[in-house]
Amino acid sequence: MDAYDYCKYVVETWPNRWTGSIGEKESGDWMERQLARMGYATCQTRFDCPGWEYEGEEFYLEGKPVKAGAQFYSVGCDVSGRLAAVKPDGKGGFRGEVKGKIALVKETETRDVIERNKVLLALESAGAVAAIMESEYPDTYSTKMFRTPESKLPAAGVSGEVGQKLFAGVGKEARLVIRARQTQSTTSNVIGEKGPAEGPVFLVCAHHEASPGSPGAYDNAAGIGVVLEIAERFAKAKCGARLRFVGWGGHEFGALGSKWYVENCRDEAKVVKRLLVFDGVGVEEADPEITAWGGTQLTEKVRAYAEKRGGVKFRAGTGGGGDATYFVPIGVEAVWVSASRWRLGDLYGREDHHWRSAAPFHSPIDDMRWIGREAMAREVEIGMELMKEWMDEFGVRCEGC
Repeated sequence: MDAYDYCKYVVETWPNRWTGSIGEKESGDWMERQLARMGYATCQTRFDCPGWEYEGEEFYLEGKPVKAGAQFYSVGCDVSGRLAAVKPDGKGGFRGEVKGKIALVKETETRDVIERNKVLLALESAGAVAAIMESEYPDTYSTKMFRTPESKLPAAGVSGEVGQKLFAGVGKEARLVIRARQTQSTTSNVIGEKGPAEGPVFLVCAHHEASPGSPGAYDNAAGIGVVLEIAERFAKAKCGARLRFVGWGGHEFGALGSKWYVENCRDEAKVVKRLLVFDGVGVEEADPEITAWGGTQLTEKVRAYAEKRGGVKFRAGTGGGGDATYFVPIGVEAVWVSASRWRLGDLYGREDHHWRSAAPFHSPIDDMRWIGREAMAREVEIGMELMKEWMDEFGVRCEGC
């Protein structure tokens, strides 16, 4: 199997694998089996996480069904109320009257999930019976525009197209039914490694779960596919480096897996010389984008690599991001390979300045339509080339790479 085949298998076998779910556990077990088959020493470290049992939802406007999707960790409900539009204030609050009503919020009027979670808690305190967020996507919605088990306010998302109808129907009666409940669960990091214990450690990783209700092809079965093909390429090589391949669990709830690893396996984490992250790859129409966090030497080497290879965008990161977030502060240099982003307004021909990834991630349509075999092969080669450069830099021999 190549990276594309691995990705396709995950998407088709476990189209639901959100944090702490059965699908996440099964896909993690499968990844461990693949690494073991290749000859890596494997393990899984399990740890507690918020859980969510979810079966589906219904939304009605004046008795007529409207397409909507429950938000990650939403409580179950069967509530009715008049629609009320609110305006986020940018500080976690809002303007508008919502007591006994279903609140309508636009994603484009908020900045990030932390702010949106605060808005949800504020709506709950103000007596709303539910919250509906209009996605910045016109044709789909994210299932984690809100994402907090702290809230007991039912929450759902709708596409931009549906949202326009709802905002036009402010004051009309609506009903939201969500069949779900908050629980406690566990997630895991899947680890496979080989090579001499004294060799420099290179950690290659991707997160193996996805948002609820999303097949998670671009985010992030494609990343897992790339990691597994790179692992397979190195499986028979005689290499002086310690190669560690990891599938993080719990990423969609704040990079739980990499956070847990750095906090609980600190000695292991601190000896990592380079962290290579694949998150959001495989899109044929998008150029690869490489973000580097580290000293001037790494940054300039990666910049030079991107310029030499051509068709690769480069960014010098600050502070860490994604699964590099907790590694960079402890001194680990990191590189994140993804598909290039663009402004949503450019994509849909409208005026807004939100950056959006190369495919509709966290959504029900994040499926194989966005993924290309050639794009994934290209990103595997980028990973291989970067690792070989690092081996040269650290004076490591690798025969058969």
